[in-house]
Amino acid sequence: MRILVTIDVLSYAPAGGAGTVLFETTKRLAARGHEVHVICRRRTDLPDEGVIDDVFFHTYTADPSRVMQMFRGGTAVVSKIYKRLVSEAGDFHALNCHHPLGPSRLLKPLAKSKTPIVYMFHSPWAAEYETRRAAADLPTSGLKYRFSRAFRKKTEAKVLRRSQSVITLSKYMANVLQEHHGFRPTTMHVIPGGVDLERFNKADNRAQVRRRLGIPTNRLVLLVVRSLIPRMGLAEMIEAFETVSQDPSNPLLLIGGRGSMRATLEQKAAELIRSGHVRFLDFIPNEELHYYYQAADLCVMPSRDLEGFGLVTLEAMACGTPVLGTRHGGTVEILEQFDPGFLVEAETKAIGVALRRFLADPMKLMDYRDRCREFVETTYSWDKTVDLLEEAFRVAADAMA
Repeated sequence: MRILVTIDVLSYAPAGGAGTVLFETTKRLAARGHEVHVICRRRTDLPDEGVIDDVFFHTYTADPSRVMQMFRGGTAVVSKIYKRLVSEAGDFHALNCHHPLGPSRLLKPLAKSKTPIVYMFHSPWAAEYETRRAAADLPTSGLKYRFSRAFRKKTEAKVLRRSQSVITLSKYMANVLQEHHGFRPTTMHVIPGGVDLERFNKADNRAQVRRRLGIPTNRLVLLVVRSLIPRMGLAEMIEAFETVSQDPSNPLLLIGGRGSMRATLEQKAAELIRSGHVRFLDFIPNEELHYYYQAADLCVMPSRDLEGFGLVTLEAMACGTPVLGTRHGGTVEILEQFDPGFLVEAETKAIGVALRRFLADPMKLMDYRDRCREFVETTYSWDKTVDLLEEAFRVAADAMA
């Protein structure tokens, strides 16, 4: 099949959740013999035009701080690239979009060519916009804000209604779609994400990994890898950790990630930082991430909102590290299958009680390491994801024929 994939913005470092899904699925589709093209706004680590992992990338630049330039790039430039690709080699058999902006300009030509739209819905565009503005202390009221939010919601709804198939990574996000837009697409599929089982693997010598990272070998290590924004629940996590920081296991909390809340969180954790119980790692490069998962005794996902799937959960478990998650979002669907005892309410007290339980019996966490890896190997892999994605493309294409 000849497949076109679109996303708003893309980079390797960091790829983000949607970007990771795109990279992992497109390279596997290409490896199976499909001709795959990606159109996206780029950051500095992608070429204007190029081939990566046998996937053809066609990119453009636009300043996200200049809203109209970004919107024009996401519509007019995407349309121009699409027309060029069609003129060179004919129509596509399917369009897989991960964001509504680009496809919104392609609805008419796609309908004429009978190219089906298979929409990968990661989260509501308008809700993400509202959350990020609030995190940056920007106004979430006023005419300009209301227009921008309404534009995002209307554009997304338009593309969703015109899609032949809509995919979410979790049942949770399928419900969010319906609640946010007030309708449920006729054809919906829940296709969970996966994990790169070669890169994310158990360490032969965890003590050696810790020494490589400068992490003490004699302490119980908790790891949180999140964007430092409000919906990730990091303030609650720090408050919960403070209640167990004097445990005899001398726990160490590592927080990896960037975001608008960095200064606020560091201030909240100031005493814990001074006493050596909390470290902020900043952004962890992709090539280093698996080492941190391997080094940790427990990974924590304290999310409060819009956790569409939870790729971090699978990555950590593939490295043999158990994950404590809050009862919110797609992570619930992963951990309920594994062991519901690793799920807690998204509240400071509940997280603290769970941490105290695991700190009291650290050997129990060790007993889970093999089980974590086996669970991910048998239940989640990108190849399984791509099997289902291929079938969704074929069914949508046949329906348009």
